[in-house]
Amino acid sequence: MTLEAQTGSTERPPGPSALDRVHQILLDTARQLGSSLDPDAIFVRMLESVRGAMRCDGLIVSSFDREQSLIRCVYACVGGNVIDPATLPPLPFRSDSGGMQSQVIRTGKPTLFCDVQERVRDPKGRYYEVDPTGGVRDLRDAGPPLARSAIMAPLRLEGEVVGVVQVSADTQDAYSRLDLELLEGISLLLAVALENARLFRRVQGELDERRRAEQELRETEEALREADRRKDEFLATLGHELRNPLNPIRSAVELLRRRGEPDRDARWAQDVIQRQIVHLTRLIDDLLDVSRITQGKLELRRSDVTLDEVLEAAVESARPMAEAAGQTLMVQVAGSLMRLHADPIRLAQVFANLLDNASKYSPSGTRIEITIERQEDHVAVQIRDEGRGIRPEHLARVFDLFYQAGRSEGRVHDGLGLGLTLVKRLVEMHGGTVQVTSDGLDRGSRFVVRLPLAESRSHGPASPHGPSGARGPWRFLVADDNRDSVESLAMLLQFEGHEVKMAYDGGEALEIAASGWAQVLLLDIGMPRMNGYQLAERVRSEPWGRDLVLIAATGWGQEEDRRRSLESGFDAHLVKPVDPEGLMQLVSGLASRLAATSNGRNH
Repeated sequence: MTLEAQTGSTERPPGPSALDRVHQILLDTARQLGSSLDPDAIFVRMLESVRGAMRCDGLIVSSFDREQSLIRCVYACVGGNVIDPATLPPLPFRSDSGGMQSQVIRTGKPTLFCDVQERVRDPKGRYYEVDPTGGVRDLRDAGPPLARSAIMAPLRLEGEVVGVVQVSADTQDAYSRLDLELLEGISLLLAVALENARLFRRVQGELDERRRAEQELRETEEALREADRRKDEFLATLGHELRNPLNPIRSAVELLRRRGEPDRDARWAQDVIQRQIVHLTRLIDDLLDVSRITQGKLELRRSDVTLDEVLEAAVESARPMAEAAGQTLMVQVAGSLMRLHADPIRLAQVFANLLDNASKYSPSGTRIEITIERQEDHVAVQIRDEGRGIRPEHLARVFDLFYQAGRSEGRVHDGLGLGLTLVKRLVEMHGGTVQVTSDGLDRGSRFVVRLPLAESRSHGPASPHGPSGARGPWRFLVADDNRDSVESLAMLLQFEGHEVKMAYDGGEALEIAASGWAQVLLLDIGMPRMNGYQLAERVRSEPWGRDLVLIAATGWGQEEDRRRSLESGFDAHLVKPVDPEGLMQLVSGLASRLAATSNGRNH
């Protein structure tokens, strides 16, 4: 250790016993300071070590801010009283000053000062004194200080002076070189202890910040899940509320169609209403399907199906819109060898959306062509139109959710910008790809869907859904709290030759069902008194209800709704607006049970 004394006296080197005492004090101090990570506790233990080793009428620990050239008090104990360090104003560090702390910082050496009273008269220095009560006085214009001698040692970290430790006494020549050496050792230990405490506080702060961030993340995730749940509920409710009024409209239009050949204007009006019902139904379906896919809730129901069957369903769905627009659909036949292991309904939805998109952006008198090409173990289906085309800068975004290229050019077409997003997601779920190309505006567009082919296998003729000609007549119970929906569907069924009874709540429906009259129960889900699920469970629990055909006809169309319907005992789950022809085909498939019901019960 390097020592510097501001005195003219000479001292004999300390003996072995004195050095042993110094070493023991330093060992004890190291244990004491190292056992705490609290700065206040560290200062208290340091004060105890200093008091046990030398006279200590005052102890001040200061930090040195090199950037601001300021010396600030961080701990002070005078006359046995701990003083608030904020009562001592910061001192400027001057390299040319004779100030005691500035000298220790400048030289980096521990120093013994025996001339404190002379030092405080230095005009370049600035000195304050704290009395035992915490009072502060500026020594520049005051009398001599109480302190007569002092020792100071630098606080070092990684070789750099970061502060000063000063111990003072109210008597002259109170300290020796051994005291100075001891204080330097204590200062080294103090610097390490304070740095450990600082690092601990920083780590603790980082951990606290991480915990806060993790808690905020958990709260945000929970809020997002809640928002997502509410969005699902809103979309499901929206779909239900929009589908409900479509059901009586569709039934009424179908009834008008079947009641005789209308004049040309009436036929045109019926066609318009029918097309718009289909269009609105698709918008609702697309909105809910995109929501399901983005959440990973949509599941494919795969089966072996030919590509022709899929395309036939898609063309049948899209043809009315194309014909109304004066466009021609041209479809290449794939043949029985083009087989897919896919969800036929979802793939038909893919191609119907692409055909609708082609029709929407094509003028009257143009052609929309579907061509098919086998590519090893894949098949490529191209849908080409002669429409408005797509600018090159829009090609990369046509599959983005809610994106419509026409909006940037002041053209807005029907739709929500969901159809092509749904196409891409559904194709990818089938292990395929979809690409779009266009030669520019007014040059048409080409969408190519590539799908994996199923392995070749022998296929016998398809078995029909039910016995040939199994069309009834049957006895229907139609139950719904929407009177228009009940009465319009009842009239349509009666026109087809079936017998119908109507109910407007679950309780009334149960009474009619329990009478043994009905063969087919066509039930809404959200009815008063007893909902459709409860009614189905009650019917299935009765001996007379086990062979009845139960069909849910509802605006609720989520996968969870379908699953719950089947668990409650329904044979099928139809989503409004109900397709009358599809309903008849479904009931025909269950004709054997209806025959058993009719033969086994006396009505």
